[in-house]
Amino acid sequence: MRGVIIISKRFCMLLMLMLAVGSILTFHYSYNKYLANLQDATIRLVQQGPKLHQDGGTQSSSWWRDVVCKQEQNKTDEGEKTRPLKRLFKDVMPEENRNVFLMDTACNPTPKFRVWCSVESWAQQNPERHVWFLLTSGRLEGNAGLISTLLHQYTNLQVVTADLDDMFRNTPLLSLFNGRKWTETWPVELLSDMLRVLVLWWWGGVYSDTDVISVQSLTLPDNSLGFEHSKQLGSAFYSFQARHPVLLSLMKDMHRNFKPHHWGSIGPLAITRVMQNICKSRMMKLVRKAPVTCRGNVTLFPQSTFYPVRYNEFEYYFLPGFGNKFNETFSRAFALHFWNKMSKNHQVEVNRNSVYEVVAKRFCPITYRVATAESDIF
Repeated sequence: MRGVIIISKRFCMLLMLMLAVGSILTFHYSYNKYLANLQDATIRLVQQGPKLHQDGGTQSSSWWRDVVCKQEQNKTDEGEKTRPLKRLFKDVMPEENRNVFLMDTACNPTPKFRVWCSVESWAQQNPERHVWFLLTSGRLEGNAGLISTLLHQYTNLQVVTADLDDMFRNTPLLSLFNGRKWTETWPVELLSDMLRVLVLWWWGGVYSDTDVISVQSLTLPDNSLGFEHSKQLGSAFYSFQARHPVLLSLMKDMHRNFKPHHWGSIGPLAITRVMQNICKSRMMKLVRKAPVTCRGNVTLFPQSTFYPVRYNEFEYYFLPGFGNKFNETFSRAFALHFWNKMSKNHQVEVNRNSVYEVVAKRFCPITYRVATAESDIF
């Protein structure tokens, strides 16, 4: 009798163990299925984009235009040839991870020659990538000859617009965008800080400021950043695959640490905070190892790669004669950041052989030729 009881107890224990293992396996299967469905839903969201009304408009009014489009609203259309632009999501959908994005968030329908120089350089140096120039203005005006020539010469170039309601919907930046605190101080710059992350979140590839000129075909790893100086990463160049975890962390950090009166709080300071946390190290230690790859397969490149001249030394780019040593000085650079906020009033004089002039002649030749056809200043 005692032997029967012992066998019964062992049988009950075995049965309980089998039930426990079965429960674990069922949970594991259900959880994996949930993750797979979640990934599929994310992919469908990116492919389909935000839902639109049947009339083609978005569900919310474009209140943001009243903030960032003052220049456009005050501009008359008389005598101007207008080129309407296709809209991201609605009219055109970029291919994932083969893109270069540049943008003008000031609703300016007439970008300056130096902006076109940046755009042309990326199209020229990276023919295997799709180059997207995104304007919050819904149209282009002026420089019709230049624009037509660039679009004809560089078949990988497209000029587009977007409805910001589409861009922010279903992203961690939506509440920051709708909260409107970003409109209180530097709306154009803060909008740019947010949009550069969003275009990479949706489609992946490279983001570049329009005061950055590409001087070498981009052969770096997909997920790349550059040191602006020893304590900080720059935000004028980002390279990330679509929906990379760092982008998600960055958007959450931007929402959490946004300070409307603190310059750079959701720009260089944000990406620096995020990468310090991911790399588990201070920037000053990482910069000595650069290029260094951290978790998430993100590589941090030295200052010489994208920011070889610091912002407080920007005048070097415009000094006569220094262009003669361009090749040896910038042999390790993939792009040059010209710090437009400080340098926008520094004119480039023709035939003075400045670094900027040498770079423009070589990497944006069409724009340079048109800009200097009737002027000695670029």
